[in-house]
Amino acid sequence: MKSLLNFLRAIIFIVAIYFLLKFVFFFFDWGGVKAMIFFGEIKEKMNQFLFWVLFSFFGIALLAVLWLLFKYLSILIMALLVLICPYRSFAAWSVGIISIIYSCFFLYGYWFSGKNSLTFRDVMFGLILIGACIQLCVSLIEGVFFSYKVEDTIDLE
Repeated sequence: MKSLLNFLRAIIFIVAIYFLLKFVFFFFDWGGVKAMIFFGEIKEKMNQFLFWVLFSFFGIALLAVLWLLFKYLSILIMALLVLICPYRSFAAWSVGIISIIYSCFFLYGYWFSGKNSLTFRDVMFGLILIGACIQLCVSLIEGVFFSYKVEDTIDLE
């Protein structure tokens, strides 16, 4: 009976991770496209030099804060969701594999979305997205291990 309950918990965990990562990558895609359009429109309306000076000071700081907020909220949700799964290695492997699959589909959708030519801005944004997807996958897996480290600390007391 206990093994059946653990199996059901693992299935519920997989379904929850699937929908969580679908949600995370939807907002990752939506926010990235909105940011690219927003910065592109501002760049067209401003002086080129002034845009890059202001972007290097304020834009990068704003993007870094938003990225950290997005990343740590994802880690927090993942750390809480991992408590459903009864098996540690299964949780880590399933989160890793599903997040890598979502990253591949996300990046494929960006690079091969029917554009005939890519501008410099598109290529640079694509390279930034590749780095962000890798960092997000690693962060989600770290969220799994963080959850179990906290659980082990609580068990020791």
